[in-house]
Amino acid sequence: QLAASFVTISAVQAAGKIFSGQSAGSLTALLLACAFSRGLLHYGEHYCNHLIAFKMLALIRVKVFHKLRQLSPAKLESKDKGSLLSLITSDIELLEVFYAHTISPIAIASLFTICMLSFFSRYSVFLALLALLAYAAVGIAIPLVFSRRASQPGQEIRQKLGQISSFMLDSIMG
Repeated sequence: QLAASFVTISAVQAAGKIFSGQSAGSLTALLLACAFSRGLLHYGEHYCNHLIAFKMLALIRVKVFHKLRQLSPAKLESKDKGSLLSLITSDIELLEVFYAHTISPIAIASLFTICMLSFFSRYSVFLALLALLAYAAVGIAIPLVFSRRASQPGQEIRQKLGQISSFMLDSIMG
């Protein structure tokens, strides 16, 4: 994220130096370095996020299905198998989203915010405070509002998926 931001920042600074008649050689080198490293770092970030998440998922799935084998069939005979299976698989998939798309982006956003606020404060404390307000709005306030609005429909969809899975499993077995 820093490399992506500094592509624009260094381009603007280089343009300012060029228009004022100064040499922008070091800024041009920074621009090229940031542009090149942006692609590599972005790929590495996604690769590491998903590698960790899928390894955790594999471990969790093995443990959950091992426990289910111990419980079946006597303990699970009276349970709604479709809802149970849908609940387990959707919860495990939610963990993948959590590990791959929540923990790392929060850490990256926090570090990015600290770095950018220190960069902005070199020029103006007012700009740093304005950026902090914008980061808080985009990173905290907006996600909280939309999370609350999507909570009820999400529960309804989950319940309907459980009913579909139950119907399918009962149809296959019966």
